[in-house]
Amino acid sequence: MDKKWRTVDVKDERWSEVEFLSQRAQVLSEWPTGQEVDLDEAVSYHRALPDNKVQAKQLARAKSESNIVILPQLGQARLETMLDFIGFVENECGMQDWNESWFWILDAYSRKKRFDAVENAIIASKEQGQNLLSGFPAVNHGVKGFRQLIEATRHSAFLSTLDEDPRLCGEIAFAGGATGYLAYDLHDLLQHSRDYPLDRRIHNFQYISRLAAYYTDRGAPILAWPAGHNNGWEPPGMKVAMVILQAMEAARQGVKHIACSYGLTANIDQDVSSLRLIGRMVEEYLRNAGHTDVAVFSGSYPHLGVWPVDVLQATSMMAWEAAITRMSGAQFMYLKSPDEAASTPSREAIGAEVKIAKHMINILGSFKLESTPSMREEEEMIELEVRAIVDATLELADGDPSNGMIKAVERGILDAVFSPWIHAKNRLLTVRDLQGAYRYLDHGALPLPKQVIAYHKAKINERCRSTGQTANMDMVTEDLYYLARPIGTHVFSKL
Repeated sequence: MDKKWRTVDVKDERWSEVEFLSQRAQVLSEWPTGQEVDLDEAVSYHRALPDNKVQAKQLARAKSESNIVILPQLGQARLETMLDFIGFVENECGMQDWNESWFWILDAYSRKKRFDAVENAIIASKEQGQNLLSGFPAVNHGVKGFRQLIEATRHSAFLSTLDEDPRLCGEIAFAGGATGYLAYDLHDLLQHSRDYPLDRRIHNFQYISRLAAYYTDRGAPILAWPAGHNNGWEPPGMKVAMVILQAMEAARQGVKHIACSYGLTANIDQDVSSLRLIGRMVEEYLRNAGHTDVAVFSGSYPHLGVWPVDVLQATSMMAWEAAITRMSGAQFMYLKSPDEAASTPSREAIGAEVKIAKHMINILGSFKLESTPSMREEEEMIELEVRAIVDATLELADGDPSNGMIKAVERGILDAVFSPWIHAKNRLLTVRDLQGAYRYLDHGALPLPKQVIAYHKAKINERCRSTGQTANMDMVTEDLYYLARPIGTHVFSKL
């Protein structure tokens, strides 16, 4: 990252209350609905919420009872449509107990703070009788609109306060009754940004984490959701490393409840190992940094590579991911819809995803998968990779994850596969091995141990010997569509 993109002084310390409160007036002035936020009143509103509408309490219960909280995703332009979808899914599709929560998706215009364009789209959606946004425009509907949704649902909810500057969205969502937030910075830029500076994104992340801590300190716990999804094609080590670093940043601002979200690869050894590894490693690094009073949970996010357009193929992926999450012993899972690849999901599709996940969880009951030799080897390799990346990042800034990440991006220690963000080195290339696990064809400047490099190379060579293929850019592009190929296509047929 060129030094001209250093725009703010990022500090590895908890913001003082004075420093935090002094920035809020400017943030809340960005759109008129910001004036609906009354922090003291919002804290009181949260404290009156029943336990089943508080995500931190839901996940704590799920962990103690070995259950899974499912999180269907929903985002529509109009409040009336959101209310219709919520009512249909909750009343007709079995979303009626403690182990369910909503993940409301923010629309693309709001993510870039184009609130005037959002307003026009809401009006046009009403006039045309159809949804013209890719998500729920929380800022434009304001605190009052958000509370209509919270009061209409039986469950907790949170908003995808992602993209470059989530501060106003976070203020309105929290004041509206959301009890969680996406704890992103570098992860978000690698997915959604062209050139936004990392130091500014970290500053924005620190603000929303400090806001979450303000609520939590006053008896209204807000759950942080750091994620390792990346762009969908990265091996687990990079994903888990990013979760650890973002969790450390959130904890530094005073967050006490952290849900670590891991993006699935669709390989059973990698996914079960990572889901078991991620919570343990986050707890370890938090403890070593002095954060000994943080509750940590782990769970899954659906594979973020290319999805099949065929609804039945997508349905099989959803059932498989529910099974992997259950067998790993994780506490939550995000859901995608059968029509995810083709359109904004309908209410029937969201209802279907809820039924599929709940039924698969019920089928498996309390079953957990025993570790096999291949799974234990995979877990060992992932842990070695994670420690190498995280430790190298922290060493760059004397244990400071924020400034460490800035320097790590400059050196390629933190990198991505096919990221749109121009400050990433983008040197990583991956392919699938014969079992469908992700392997580094090119690990760029990642500080991987020699045995990890050799392990990935051996797995790739095994595929090449079996199929007669050459591990090159053709294989990389072929494997982008690994889970989206039509029925009848042999993934690793011999040439």
